Amino acid sequence: MTLTSPPTRTGGLSAAKRALLEQRLRRSTAAAPPSIPRLPDEAEIPLSSAQIPLWFMENLTPGTAAYTIPFALRLRGPLDEAAVERALTGLLARHDSLRTTFGTSADGHPTATVHPPAPVPVTRRDAPLDLDLGARERWAAALVGEEFARPFDLEVAPLFRAALVRLDRDDTILVVVLHHLVGDGWSVHLMVNELMADYNAFVAGLDSPLSAPAVRYGDYAAWQQRRLGGAEGERAAAYWRERLAGVGTLALPTDRPRPPRQTFSGDGHSFVLDPELCDAVTALGRAHGATQYMTLLAAWQAVLSRHGGQSEFAVGSPIAGRPHPDLEPMIGMFVNMLVMRAPLAGDPTFAELLGRVRESSLDAYAHQDLPFDQVVRGQNVVRDVSRTPLFQVTFALQNYGRGEQGFTGLAHDWFTADSRVTRFDLSLFVFEVGTGMHGLMTYNTDLFDAATVERLAGHLATLLRSVVADPH
Repeated sequence: MTLTSPPTRTGGLSAAKRALLEQRLRRSTAAAPPSIPRLPDEAEIPLSSAQIPLWFMENLTPGTAAYTIPFALRLRGPLDEAAVERALTGLLARHDSLRTTFGTSADGHPTATVHPPAPVPVTRRDAPLDLDLGARERWAAALVGEEFARPFDLEVAPLFRAALVRLDRDDTILVVVLHHLVGDGWSVHLMVNELMADYNAFVAGLDSPLSAPAVRYGDYAAWQQRRLGGAEGERAAAYWRERLAGVGTLALPTDRPRPPRQTFSGDGHSFVLDPELCDAVTALGRAHGATQYMTLLAAWQAVLSRHGGQSEFAVGSPIAGRPHPDLEPMIGMFVNMLVMRAPLAGDPTFAELLGRVRESSLDAYAHQDLPFDQVVRGQNVVRDVSRTPLFQVTFALQNYGRGEQGFTGLAHDWFTADSRVTRFDLSLFVFEVGTGMHGLMTYNTDLFDAATVERLAGHLATLLRSVVADPH
């Protein structure tokens, strides 16, 4: 996920928070920091702070697709399948994270092994020709959904696979699935753009225009350990300990009792926010010095507060987690979860709530580098295996694109299919689409019925229409 830069306007902030914001802005315009040092080739490859808890979770619940990242592109036109396969193999060669597998040491700790470059396994399936287009699309959606839901073995390379599903001679779906241990949402954006660049070069008879990033994922993991082990890590830990002290658990009414152990069966509900409403939401945020992300987060927290009857709880929100320019071109697991405490005490107006969310968001951005797992440890949370710690509901504004340059000779678009898994009780995703927004609520089907989630989405849209008309 990428976030709109925080506003430079500081009116309404306390002196301390104004100084913190100004310090952050100065850092963002300062000279480039020193490059991340390279580990010796023979050095043991460490896992990052984001990978370690994910490895433990995957080993607690093996055989599920809860921690896979799938996407599919529908490509219309005469597809050069050999060029696609070369482009996929180039991705694997450039990014060592995609060639990494994970095992267990003799003392029970996770280990990482980077394998040599090799061709990407690509499966091919053709739709039955006796079906009409609608039936072929349904057949393809079911097949893509099955591919999305197929788990990985963490010890077998690569944790990355692809498939080509042909609906017709000039209508093909490219399906790509990777494990979350080796990628994140930003990585998907990079992958699509790199696939386009290589494909276009190959169909023109040229070599790849791309080179491997200067930094490898293991270099980043070692650099992160050193960085967070010092004063900067302690300052961030102290902030989160104070910020989240006493935060309550959100107790949304569910349609069924919570299972004793967390489950991952999921489904989704899609909805649309029309361009007029989106423009009004953006204008409302701007009038209060807030970003679109802050305005939508405030609205989501307000809806959750009303449904749960609580003013004290937290919502999880992913952030790109790439604090150094060397990390921006890298495919890998960098995303971090920020714990956004809902500032709803005292029955504020929406304008007041938005001001509070703006300040708390700026604070969170300034301390975003502390990994979520360390934030949890700082709260001394008693682990409840039936739910995620600190928050059970998430929000993400997805405003990275599907690729800017396109594929030579092809029209392309996302192809949607149900993955049927979810890592949280309830998640709200908002995607910028043209002049409007597309919303998706994913939910745990062991807790919620489809009608309940549809009603929640309707309440969010109703609240947004109300507050843009009268923020007070």
